[in-house]
Amino acid sequence: MIYLLLLPIILIALVIISQAWRFASRRYTLPCPVWMKWLLDSPFSGRVNARTQKTIGLIKVKPA
Repeated sequence: MIYLLLLPIILIALVIISQAWRFASRRYTLPCPVWMKWLLDSPFSGRVNARTQKTIGLIKVKPA
């Protein structure tokens, strides 16, 4: 019974947080949250992801 009360509250909180993050990221330069780093480059792939390579190419990072 309590789960039925908590679920909508949690979902509403997530929507509010995501909308606030979107609004703030348009006004200010915000880094990617640490908890989302797995979306950018998976540790299970064993190699640099194609999206990561594209980003590195766009910012013109060269190996030392």
